[in-house]
Amino acid sequence: MASNSDKLEHSPFGTGSSSLAIVLRSIVLIFLLFILDEIVDFGTSPYLISIFIILGVYNSTKFFVKKIPTVKFLLFILAVFFASKLALWSFYFFPFPEKLSLSPYSLGLHFSSCLIAFIICSSLTWIYWKSSWGLTFEILILILTPVSLLAGHRHLHFDRPQFLGDLAWYLQQGSLQTIIIIGVFALFVVSIYSGFLSKVWIANTSRTLAFKGRTRYLLASIFVLALCLFAYIVSIAIFKHYNSSAFSRTANGVGQASSENNSPLGFHSALGGSNQPSALVRLDGDYKQNPFLPMLYLRESALSQFDGNEMVVANSKYDPDVQNISPGESYVAEEDASLLERIPLTHSVYLLSDQKNAFAIDYPLSITRLKKPSDKFKSAYKVYSVAPGFKLETLLDKEVGDPRWSNEYKEHYLEKHSDPRYAELAKKISEELPSQVAKAKSIVDYLSKTAIYTLTPNHEVKSGEDPVAPFLFGDHRGYCVHFAHAMVYMFRSLGIPARIGTGYLTDLSQSKDGHILLRMSDRHAWAEVYIKEYGWIPFDPKPEQVESHAESPVDMNLLEELMADLEPDQEILPDDIGNEEYGFEKEKPFPLPELSHVILVITFLVFILLILKTYLLYGWLWFPKSRLRNAYMSSCIKLYDLGLNRSLGETKEEFRSRLHTILGKDALNLTSYLNSARYGNRPALNNLEKIKELIKKDSFARLELPLWKRLISPLNPISVFRWARGKRW
Repeated sequence: MASNSDKLEHSPFGTGSSSLAIVLRSIVLIFLLFILDEIVDFGTSPYLISIFIILGVYNSTKFFVKKIPTVKFLLFILAVFFASKLALWSFYFFPFPEKLSLSPYSLGLHFSSCLIAFIICSSLTWIYWKSSWGLTFEILILILTPVSLLAGHRHLHFDRPQFLGDLAWYLQQGSLQTIIIIGVFALFVVSIYSGFLSKVWIANTSRTLAFKGRTRYLLASIFVLALCLFAYIVSIAIFKHYNSSAFSRTANGVGQASSENNSPLGFHSALGGSNQPSALVRLDGDYKQNPFLPMLYLRESALSQFDGNEMVVANSKYDPDVQNISPGESYVAEEDASLLERIPLTHSVYLLSDQKNAFAIDYPLSITRLKKPSDKFKSAYKVYSVAPGFKLETLLDKEVGDPRWSNEYKEHYLEKHSDPRYAELAKKISEELPSQVAKAKSIVDYLSKTAIYTLTPNHEVKSGEDPVAPFLFGDHRGYCVHFAHAMVYMFRSLGIPARIGTGYLTDLSQSKDGHILLRMSDRHAWAEVYIKEYGWIPFDPKPEQVESHAESPVDMNLLEELMADLEPDQEILPDDIGNEEYGFEKEKPFPLPELSHVILVITFLVFILLILKTYLLYGWLWFPKSRLRNAYMSSCIKLYDLGLNRSLGETKEEFRSRLHTILGKDALNLTSYLNSARYGNRPALNNLEKIKELIKKDSFARLELPLWKRLISPLNPISVFRWARGKRW
């Protein structure tokens, strides 16, 4: 029986295949090494380890070619292993001068690491050459490696693990895009690796047959293009799905979706937050009059409509002070001249992550787009606001509401919760206070003292039930979403117009020179009360009891790095500028395929696949040229679809004999006619009826397969791909 090494030496691929295996395996293993070194930091130079990886791959390949028995190979590996331990022990116990006592031991550790890499790569390469499952095992490793390394990004934590965020920063891409890039890259690495190295030959036949199928370059190219199209379609679908999920996900319970009659807030858990950088804000000048120092509120949206269960975004005719635009749009609003003690404040926002809605310091009068100062930023815009410049203490005796509001507006902002307990508790807390603002403040103080801030309240709330009641009338465990809803319900029960504001709350003590780094963990929700002549004012408790929170120091190094990238702001003209100019053309965004187009492409590919499969199975009936060979191939394809395939090195007669053993009767009766025509210089059988008669004698009925497998076997596309690659039958 011929061995694998015989096949390797006498195959038409010759030593070229062994060289190809050595090169490809070394490249992939070294690539994995450098990836792992970036994550784990082995301590030993990866370049030095790479040399031992190449030696390990080369050593096992040469052992295989020279027909070294597996037992001797294992003894060699054990010898290398004990040599590495002996070297380490010798460096440890051998007396060295005191000044050099650590250097030899460190050298021993490096040498031991290199030998371990040599052992691992030698063993994997030996398994690859000697077993039928070696390549499958390695492909599983190649697949599981990126999956396990990226496991930290589950549950929409796209900035985890840490190296992923670093890589995204280096590539100037978002974390989600970086994950997709890694996935596509891994797909092509696995495809190329398995495609080139799947020609491993196993010693399970009695003869060696050198065979090269006719390479169908056109179909092979179509297959590659189909793979690229598949990767593209899947990548786009994944990006759209998870990008949408990322927009609607909650960070501290606060998401980004803000469509009418919907809420971006979540009540169950606030663990979605992370330290992923969200935006850099630059204040043009000091804002010392900020009444909320050292905190700063940046509003993104407002929830003023009560839907019977929670607060949601209202119709656009309400909340006119909220911009409700995307970061790529311009915005202009009329200033409310009735508002007192407001100061002009200009600030620029440079987005570092995808953001659905623009946010600004209360309240914006204009938003203009800016040119990105660097590719690190997604987009940028400048805001002109009139910000609060009063002291909170001066508001205690002020009236609430706006006398200009219609009855419809008043009812909208005063719509109460149906549960009477909110009114009872609000009255109990504030009944002795004279003004509405003082009552609102007393409710804030009450929650600050009694509420327990936690990211995981885990209240059991059924669909349609009030998600705030278990917090306020239960264990008082919750986070900003619970606090904001509870306050709005109690404020409204006292006749105080209220709503919920969402956006960011940041600590200015962690800013630098007017530059603020916002993170996903800074997302926040708070209650707002409309005070006459002062507008919507945040009311926000500061719980004295904190069980868990997402606060962490700002990365000042990152902040300084981003500050260095900023340039003087350059405004972008509105989209409609130049529309009437002759020769003016706007840059068109790269079009993404519509779902209907994707379905059409997939349908077309499936149709082509069915046409090819029909041709392979029944083409010999219609095309007399090479009818015998094509009829034989059709029978082989049917067998292949049922799980029977001619082994590499197995002749047609040997395959026929093996089928006889399996089926208990003759099969592939065309074999003798095909061999006679090919090797006996006899004319090929071309009689259609005779070929049909011979094929009818073939029987695959004794194959113990379920009926459903027999029914779907003709639809197996693998045989088409095999034919396209020029494989023999």
